Amino acid sequence: MLWLFPPPPLLCEITMPAYEYECKACGHKFEATHGMNEAGPKACPECKRRQLAKVIGMPAFHAHYSPMHPRAGRGRGRGR
Repeated sequence: MLWLFPPPPLLCEITMPAYEYECKACGHKFEATHGMNEAGPKACPECKRRQLAKVIGMPAFHAHYSPMHPRAGRGRGRGR
């Protein structure tokens, strides 16, 4: 296939970051998605108290590749 312009990039899903919170009052853990510069939840969804702490966890990366990309299907793991 002849490309007259650069090939399209591999498509990545752009999502809001997910943060994990734990209520210090009841111990309930939950996830909330919000922007990096936005304030997180104010109260626990279970007990409604305002004693939340952000839990530091592993970062997540989700990539969704386009099968229409010219390099799709030529990686390792496929028979050559």
